[in-house]
Amino acid sequence: MHAAALTAAGLAILQADPAVSRVDVDRTRAAEGTPSDTDYSSQWSLPKIGWNQVFGSVNPSGSAVVALLDTGVAASHPDLAGSLVAGTSIVDGSSGRTDSNGHGTWLAGIIAAGTDNGAGIAGIGYAGVKVMPVTVLDAQGLGQDSDIIAGIVWATDHGADVINMSFSNPGYSPALQAAIDYAWARGVVLVAATGNDGSSAVTYPAGDRGVIGVSNTDQGDALNPSSNYGQDTFLGAPGTDIETTAAGGGYTSVTGTSASAAEVSAAAALQATDPSASNGVLVGRLARSADPAGTAAQTGNGRLNLARAIADSGSESVQPAGAAPLGSGGPLVGPYVAAATSNVSFAPATSTAGSTLTYTVSFRTSGSGALIAGNKITVSFSPGPPGAFSFNSTTPTIGLTGGFSNCLATSTAAGNVVTITLANNGVLVCGLGNSVQATLTIAGVVNPAAGNYNKLDFTVETTKD
Repeated sequence: MHAAALTAAGLAILQADPAVSRVDVDRTRAAEGTPSDTDYSSQWSLPKIGWNQVFGSVNPSGSAVVALLDTGVAASHPDLAGSLVAGTSIVDGSSGRTDSNGHGTWLAGIIAAGTDNGAGIAGIGYAGVKVMPVTVLDAQGLGQDSDIIAGIVWATDHGADVINMSFSNPGYSPALQAAIDYAWARGVVLVAATGNDGSSAVTYPAGDRGVIGVSNTDQGDALNPSSNYGQDTFLGAPGTDIETTAAGGGYTSVTGTSASAAEVSAAAALQATDPSASNGVLVGRLARSADPAGTAAQTGNGRLNLARAIADSGSESVQPAGAAPLGSGGPLVGPYVAAATSNVSFAPATSTAGSTLTYTVSFRTSGSGALIAGNKITVSFSPGPPGAFSFNSTTPTIGLTGGFSNCLATSTAAGNVVTITLANNGVLVCGLGNSVQATLTIAGVVNPAAGNYNKLDFTVETTKD
């Protein structure tokens, strides 16, 4: 292949030359991942969650609807044109397409503002995601449980894939939980803000079973001082100085767990454009793929990572357990772990040449999060003496104890490496947190030579597909 600058005459000569198979235009191509929206540079949270890695490269073919249970949405905003589907107002019986408070319009912009339209901001749900306005809060941003319950049921019955609830109250309601159960049983992903009191006190609906409670993280992945946290926190997401649409037209910057919940709802909706994944599978992907940020109390499974969640093909279903009185938070299946190796010991330490033994490997996890179902553990034997370890089977028998007690495993062996894939045991979730002692046994290891292997270069590394 050759590149050249040609005149029209020169081009004609090359095209007529039988030795030249083809002449192509040397086109200029623009890098993907940056939309034309004029205020995109102010949207720090989008690259933080990996949005720029999927925009321009991942093009959802399906569609998904986020029911925004809030103060309504100002449908007249130019950056929300074409972003809404039919909704309702439980409060006054209208269509939900006006917003006398502004809160709902803020969240609608975060979720589904027009993207790459040369104006304003980019919505996280850049393709296939629509907002269903369901007004359950009044002009002061207050709402009754009865209206919220009616809104959940209405949204579920009218095709919502995700329900966003950016409001909170410390009182548990069995009736509200029943409505949430109704939506969950029909495949809806439910997301709620934990609140903005800087408190660890549980609020609802974030603390209800089946709801992703979301805390507010800042540009440095720290918990915003105003953000609530604790048992009701399942994920963290950016919610500090978030640029979005304003009800009176134009744009504004908002801070709070309401914005954080909207980011998670939009991410869930982008995933939900794949109709083959259940709500539990979508929740599991969001949790497993999260980035480490703060403590488990502050961000639950970690801070939202949209790019990794979109790439996750895992099928393990996860339902948020909720806080008291129904649960104690979690389950914690994240954040994502790239590697975990520490304090490895093994036995037997000596052997005769060519002997086939069962090795017991004990180690303590390190790194930034939990080892979970779907992780692969790679065990590499690299002996000090000459020669190479091998195995008497391509599927060595694996034993799991200690921190692995809730896990099943399958294995494959090639060369001197065993790859072990973890799975849930059918009853309990397989998972290991930070600094957890675990033991695995590997049968059928053929030693290369006699000697003492206390100095064996033995590694245990976990990776997530």
